[in-house]
Amino acid sequence: MTGTKVKEINAEVNAALAVIAKKHGMVSFKTTGNISVEGGRDNISAFRIKVEAIVSAGDVDAQLVALGLPVASYGRVINYDGKKFLISGANPGKPKFGVSAVDIATNKTYSLVTASVIRILNSVPA
Repeated sequence: MTGTKVKEINAEVNAALAVIAKKHGMVSFKTTGNISVEGGRDNISAFRIKVEAIVSAGDVDAQLVALGLPVASYGRVINYDGKKFLISGANPGKPKFGVSAVDIATNKTYSLVTASVIRILNSVPA
């Protein structure tokens, strides 16, 4: 198995977890962190994926507040680097890039610089 195949599988796992989260009324249920692998880059014999479940928008907002963002930041749309992003989560383990956001135009998720998002949110009314 190659690294490319592992990435493909991870994307499918995330898509399946999104369906499960929606079914159970959860905000998100996704893989987190790096995929740990056994074997070489082009010959992976096994891999492990960590899964994180976030039960409510309040949980996400509490994580964002802990990173320094204003209350009720979850779900806000911001202009960041010339693009519109929807704030969709927090990465407490990576405080520098602690804000997960979805690019509205492409539907891709990115980790944004926490300090930049704080500055943007503090300069725009809620």
